[in-house]
Amino acid sequence: MRKQECIAILRQSQQNEIIPELQFLLRLKDTNCASILVKHGDQVINGQKYHYQILQRHGPSIKLVYHYLSKSLPLPLLCLIAIQTLTCLEAIHRNQIVHRNIRPKKLLLSTSGNEILLCDFKFASKFKLQQGSICCLENHNSNSSKLFLNKYSSINQHLNQFPTPKDDLESLAYILLVYATNSSIFKIKADNKGLKLKKLENIKLSMVPEIAFKSAPIEFIHFLNLIKTSNANDYPQEYEKFKSLFRKIIQAKGYNEKDLQYTLFHMQFQESHSQQQKVQASRFKKISNRKESSEQEAMDDEIVLQNQSQNLQDHNHIKAYLVLIHIDLNLKLKS
Repeated sequence: MRKQECIAILRQSQQNEIIPELQFLLRLKDTNCASILVKHGDQVINGQKYHYQILQRHGPSIKLVYHYLSKSLPLPLLCLIAIQTLTCLEAIHRNQIVHRNIRPKKLLLSTSGNEILLCDFKFASKFKLQQGSICCLENHNSNSSKLFLNKYSSINQHLNQFPTPKDDLESLAYILLVYATNSSIFKIKADNKGLKLKKLENIKLSMVPEIAFKSAPIEFIHFLNLIKTSNANDYPQEYEKFKSLFRKIIQAKGYNEKDLQYTLFHMQFQESHSQQQKVQASRFKKISNRKESSEQEAMDDEIVLQNQSQNLQDHNHIKAYLVLIHIDLNLKLKS
């Protein structure tokens, strides 16, 4: 597997099953707003059929950018993120797709470091238009799981309404306000996810943006209010009007939108990440040369495995990752 590629999915699949995320990625392949699909297919392993996707590897997420800069993103840079994310959302909405899971770690820097890309369309939904209004959505069940809900989800999503482009825009507004003010308003503790989501829902229903985010630029507040007062069934939304709010801030700060880039940060992040990997490799080499008891060796193996799988969600994904590397090598040898 080449370094610029990464495995996105490995899951059990049924015969002739339609994979929604795959359909969305194929539909968006020429929009320059979503992760680039390099290869996909099915593979039978131990009698079970698996679907896999290999995507082009991209830069760090906006969440990593935020924490890398000690939770202090320069305002012009945050406005650039807003404009480029709006451009991405406009593109996917034009293709009648709602992402439904917009949050900082789903917004990635491109490999060039100059653009924002959306990733993970696992919970995305397709809608239909009739005479300029949203009339029906596919892949939506009123009793469906709320696994996609997060602290940036829109009020309508908390209320289990069918998804619309307005939901993606509202999520973006919450992200921008939190990052602009370093607010902890959505940091909720609860005994379980259900209670946490209910608390978040109540906060959003009763929240007054001018008070909750009083240190935010007025344009950010205005953006959220425009979204919340818009009709969910209206399409298209006023994307250019929204972008103009953030362009106004960039110009007021003495910058030009075309002059703002993430390239320098992208290079610094990659260099820092490369150094960390070298330190870890050296540390693992020392560990492997030690002659310790079987119990200690097992602990070391677990540590190594955890570090090697830092971009995977759980132990099952680690196994899947190793299996797909083997699959990819076999495919290349056959070709």
